[in-house]
Amino acid sequence: MHFLKRHFTTFLVFLLCAGVGRAAPKFPFKSPYKASLLSAMPTPKYPETVEKVTVKPGVTLNIRFQRDVQAPLLFIMPGLGGTTTSGLSEILAHQAYLSGYHTINLINPVHPSFVSSISDRGFVGNFFYDMADLTQMMRSTVNGLKAKIQPRFYSLVGFSLGGSLVPLLEMEDRRDPFFNFKQVIMLNPGASISFAVTSIDELYRTKVTARDGLAKSIIGKNFRKSLFLVIQATKKRNLISEFHSISKPTELDFENYLNNRIGTLSIAQDHRFFKAGEKFSDSFDFVNYTALFSGNTKFVVVHNRDDFMLRGSDIKFYEKYFKGRLKFFSYGGHCGNYWVKEYQEHFRKIINFSK
Repeated sequence: MHFLKRHFTTFLVFLLCAGVGRAAPKFPFKSPYKASLLSAMPTPKYPETVEKVTVKPGVTLNIRFQRDVQAPLLFIMPGLGGTTTSGLSEILAHQAYLSGYHTINLINPVHPSFVSSISDRGFVGNFFYDMADLTQMMRSTVNGLKAKIQPRFYSLVGFSLGGSLVPLLEMEDRRDPFFNFKQVIMLNPGASISFAVTSIDELYRTKVTARDGLAKSIIGKNFRKSLFLVIQATKKRNLISEFHSISKPTELDFENYLNNRIGTLSIAQDHRFFKAGEKFSDSFDFVNYTALFSGNTKFVVVHNRDDFMLRGSDIKFYEKYFKGRLKFFSYGGHCGNYWVKEYQEHFRKIINFSK
């Protein structure tokens, strides 16, 4: 029974995306939701050595080292609930390694290990706080690896929620320069955290009998499970009494978690997070970073036109602020086409440009 539960999602992915087998999936999928499920496919095994380095109690990172200690270093931040062993992180790390980079796979702040070992306050969702905590861990990790790496420069890539948060890492580093990132690459970012959490909650509530209902339901339930595990980790640190009564994933959605729980707590601690007439989650929307993006050639966006977290207004925003540094694939849903040769070649073209 434990085996079946553990592999149930993967089994459904294979059923919905029948015919994939061991080969790279063939695109395009008509359904962006089925395409999105490919982000949960098992990761191929790569020939290069991947070292597992413990950087905090309970936090081990996948790191690839080049023989050239001065090779550039690429940090990779996964999406919501993503770990250092995330399949998509491994795909990107392999491509970067082939391009001559050291790579470090990070974990996303919306993960129980981040709550228990990295978060200074014992809760996550105030992404300003989270990125400050992550920056400190990244710096201490690099300082602890000086015998193996002395990078010529550092770059940063994030996908999904990770793509939404890497601008905050850039802003955090600017306040106290250390990395001076050469590139900040955003893959399938959510330009609006508020819209993203609403979309995720809607997927969770989707009935299996609806169009693409099974695929939507799987995606929604996986996201909600990630949130529930974070809440459980927060309860163990015993810092937020409002979470103590929550015992099932159905009892708290993302909207309420961010805006009613974390938002209220953050605003109580620091009034700069309060803006009249706005949700707390609006604080992290890309429209707040226009001064950062304008004319800044280090920022690059790659997206899929059929991504269910992409709005028409987002496309116009990207076209305005990332002209010449923007690529849209016509297919792939939400992060579902990283397996495709065309996508991997484009990613390597981006990172090779900065070398």
